[in-house]
Amino acid sequence: MKYRPEIDGLRAIAVTAVVLYHMDLGFPGGYLGVDIFFVISGFLITRILCQEMEKGQFTIAGFYERRVRRIFPALFAMLAVVLAVGWFVMLPRDYNLTMRGAVATTLFGSNVLLWYGAGYFAPASALNSLLHTWSLAVEEQFYLLFPLLLLLGYRYARNHLRTICLISALASIVAAALVAPRSPDAVFYLTPFRAWELLAGSFLALGPQTSPGNRAARELLGLAGIIAMIASVLVFSPLSGFPGNAVLAVLGAVAVIHACAAGPTLAGRLLSLRPVRYIGAISYSWYLWHWPVIVLTKFRTDLHPGPLAIAGMFAGSLLLAMASYHFVEQPFRRRRIGAERKHLFAMGAATMAATVLVGGVGMATHGMPKRFDRQTVQLDAARRPPIPYRQCLDAPKRLCMLGDQTAQPTLLVWGDSHALAWAPALDDILKRAGRSARFVSGRACPPLLGVHAEHTASCFRQNQLIESILAANSGIRTVLMIGRWSMYFTDTHAALYDDRSTVSREVASRGISRTLTWLQGKGLQTILLGDVPGHMDDVPLAMALRHAHGTLPVPARTPQDVRDRDRVFDTLAASVAERTHARLVDVVPWFCSNTSCEHQIDGKPIYRDDNHLNIEGALSRAPQLAAALGAAITPVASARAAAAVNDRH
Repeated sequence: MKYRPEIDGLRAIAVTAVVLYHMDLGFPGGYLGVDIFFVISGFLITRILCQEMEKGQFTIAGFYERRVRRIFPALFAMLAVVLAVGWFVMLPRDYNLTMRGAVATTLFGSNVLLWYGAGYFAPASALNSLLHTWSLAVEEQFYLLFPLLLLLGYRYARNHLRTICLISALASIVAAALVAPRSPDAVFYLTPFRAWELLAGSFLALGPQTSPGNRAARELLGLAGIIAMIASVLVFSPLSGFPGNAVLAVLGAVAVIHACAAGPTLAGRLLSLRPVRYIGAISYSWYLWHWPVIVLTKFRTDLHPGPLAIAGMFAGSLLLAMASYHFVEQPFRRRRIGAERKHLFAMGAATMAATVLVGGVGMATHGMPKRFDRQTVQLDAARRPPIPYRQCLDAPKRLCMLGDQTAQPTLLVWGDSHALAWAPALDDILKRAGRSARFVSGRACPPLLGVHAEHTASCFRQNQLIESILAANSGIRTVLMIGRWSMYFTDTHAALYDDRSTVSREVASRGISRTLTWLQGKGLQTILLGDVPGHMDDVPLAMALRHAHGTLPVPARTPQDVRDRDRVFDTLAASVAERTHARLVDVVPWFCSNTSCEHQIDGKPIYRDDNHLNIEGALSRAPQLAAALGAAITPVASARAAAAVNDRH
């Protein structure tokens, strides 16, 4: 296939967007660079395969030899370095995760592993050093069957190949759109829902390699494509839902490739500039190296690389990419190493086997904890503590109970995962009082009527369940609402919508007014429990790293930081609560002095991450919580005595 310099330019746009995004240097939609890569890959490989089939030169062995030469050398060099450096800097839990990732990457199944392990309680992806390999797995899974299917189509339905490709792409994107509301992680990671991006490039490659004959039309199409790609990485954010957020970037890449197919354009000249082409040439290696460099630097800087460290990450990953391209990629691609196919395949198989063996040993030893002292290992283990009542999360039809299971529930605890975090303390308080409560909670699902949560499909139904419970006059007299309010009353984290808006702050504001008014109308006492202070970092992780490195203790958050974070919610909730006679409980004084907010007791964390209390944290504040609940949890014996006195009078 004739060299297309502007395609290297497209690669440069894609990889630069991804790197800048991952290093927090702007471009909130920079992750869409991966989608541009998929289009490029689909176009190039389909075009090469078609040319070989046209000449009768296509063989499966030849195809996979090219894939091995292209993918394996730089990939396994990166894996070897990450595993070696990780021995010195990664905590056991993270090293174990890296070992699992290395095995999955070797078998080109890391996207499946990430999907299977994804979820609300999954390890934070920001510290998964092999997170980025999911896109390689998607490509290799796609190319496991695509050449064979293309060969069959070429032989038996040559005149309908583009139609078949178009129908397949449409089926893929429609499936992604339909499944995304219920399983966004599956749609993000799994190949069937990503295939449309690769097929978009294939569709282009299967057509005649010409562009609009009119020079003005070519110029307009090429520039529009570049503008579309840049706009997508500037406008979209991680909250933008897939596949809709990727359409503009994909169409932009398709437009540029098509516009530059049969004639010079300004877009083509810009993308063909020598420095741009060079970045495109090393883009695969830069993509491979940039993310591990970021993660390993975070481990060495206690999670907070400063400006100099960030500059070092950028320059260091670029230098590693250049070295990888010239001294690892090129010798294999130019056959200076592994010249014979059988030797290349033997080397590849041996490397895969060795990586799987090393990864298996790391997994069997749970991340090799003997590298650290006992306290560091204990702090690291605190990152995954037991979570009681976890089975109640996102279970609209399951009415869980807290407290004395034999007592008639008079309290409803309704909330999100922060309610789940408080559950051990509530259970203990209620049991001591001989009381019980119904308990309903959902992940990232605010206890607000009429509100949908984009990433929790069951949220709206769950809140409808609350209406039916209370409307049935089930004996509930008090409702305790618990939420991560600071997340819902901002537009940077939550993804809430209702029948009037998709702006989270507006939706949450209407929701709390609607909900408290409705509860008041039912004659129910409502207690609104404020948000816990939380911290900037995963508390047990930060404590473990700082103990391992012998650095200063984890800095405490200040009460002023928390007040600033909660200001919108506090102001609105206080106003609505006063109007509806609800009681707003401020929990910040339970954790904060005048100068700092507590995150540990006697060297043990009271949070299991940066915002959820662990069991010890919840139980440590049980006395304050009991006092806040007041009459709602008056011991049964005391309540009966008080009722008898009232009856006599």
